[in-house]
Amino acid sequence: MGNHHCPKRARRQSLGLAGATMVGALIFAPITHAADPGGSTCPGGPASTNGVTALLVGGQGSYAVLTPEQMCTAFGGYFAPYDDRISVPFPGDAEFNDSIPEGATNLYNAVLAQPAGAVLTIGGVSKGAPSVIEALRQLEAARENTTDGIDVPDADHMNVMIYGAPSRIYYSGVKYRPNLPVTPYDVYMVSAEYDGVADMPDNLFNILAVLNAAQGADMLHVDAAFNTDFANDPMHYKVETNADGGTVTTILIPYTDPIVPLLHPMLEAGADPVQLAKLSAILKPIIDRGYTRNNVFEKKKWIDGVVNIPLPAAATQTPGGTTVFTTAATVAKDQSEVTTAAPPAAPAPPAQQTEYVGKHRAVEPTDDDTAAKDTKKVARDFVKQLKDDFTKLTTKKDKSDSSSSSKADDKAEAKSEEKKETTAHETSSSTSSSSAGSSDTGSES
Repeated sequence: MGNHHCPKRARRQSLGLAGATMVGALIFAPITHAADPGGSTCPGGPASTNGVTALLVGGQGSYAVLTPEQMCTAFGGYFAPYDDRISVPFPGDAEFNDSIPEGATNLYNAVLAQPAGAVLTIGGVSKGAPSVIEALRQLEAARENTTDGIDVPDADHMNVMIYGAPSRIYYSGVKYRPNLPVTPYDVYMVSAEYDGVADMPDNLFNILAVLNAAQGADMLHVDAAFNTDFANDPMHYKVETNADGGTVTTILIPYTDPIVPLLHPMLEAGADPVQLAKLSAILKPIIDRGYTRNNVFEKKKWIDGVVNIPLPAAATQTPGGTTVFTTAATVAKDQSEVTTAAPPAAPAPPAQQTEYVGKHRAVEPTDDDTAAKDTKKVARDFVKQLKDDFTKLTTKKDKSDSSSSSKADDKAEAKSEEKKETTAHETSSSTSSSSAGSSDTGSES
């Protein structure tokens, strides 16, 4: 940070404010989809299903209520074979202090409203993810309380899948924290590498990594959710087992573009992609040092390959449904021996209106696509604002210096004005005494 003398707390508060601003525009920003008239069955989906119901919390704005098509097409059609996909009501336009508890209560009540013996996957996207974490705390409290008469699903009947949970920086001024409670449930935490909403650097003083993540938020946060196929796309992941026997699988969707997000504006401006790729190869190790997962000790915990996400153990597998994979659970129990069943071909997801260029990047909106153009403009404006905030944070003067300098300038200006008034008064008096009968003229002078 050079000669920047601001206290760490002031820096982090400034980062938090900038992040909170960006999250309002970027958290699950809209993608254009055709209206889906279907009910519980996905168009073009398998004839038979897997006996599991998905309860999913939405995200920002219009995505507070997820449409059937959005739930059917996410992650290459991962939820398409489910018996049912239910969008849990979520106050997408509310601040975190309001949206987290309300979304959590709605999800908690939706779980309890399911019939006895129901097999569930609960989950949330982006801004709705903290509500899922809070609902897990409520479910765990009810599970441990054996006298309240509330029955919650056991680990065989429920698992958890979360995408794009906002990074810790966005919780500035909020009493909730994104810390998963210890539960017996298997939890899958998914994010896209370099997505500045869900994958902000751990070291916020690595400005290169932070600016790269800010640009990545615009590029990756939404696209990765709809343009990733869990059945076939290799992931970067780690599996940890907690004290209650539940596994927490942290999944990172790798960024495979040879040009880092930070340099994409230059690419779009017409720069040579070959030269940008060479520069990216130099910048990427510096950017990666901003993430704890890349240090020599943490790196040993991570695995590269297709991560297979098993359904809850009580799921009734039927032909055409999602295959119950076992890799993640096996790795958690025995890192030395991983058994992976070859997955069958994944069911083809319904066709989407939105096309994609490359792995993650969405095509620019057409002239008649006003809503999509407005969305991209809003997202980029907020990313620009975030970059401007970081530029201010890296100036040599801190806030106190600026304040004292401003006060000194005010005092100097006041003294100057006072001196001018005294001089004018003396001039006026001299003119008045030397020119009888001209007091009005002298006064105006």
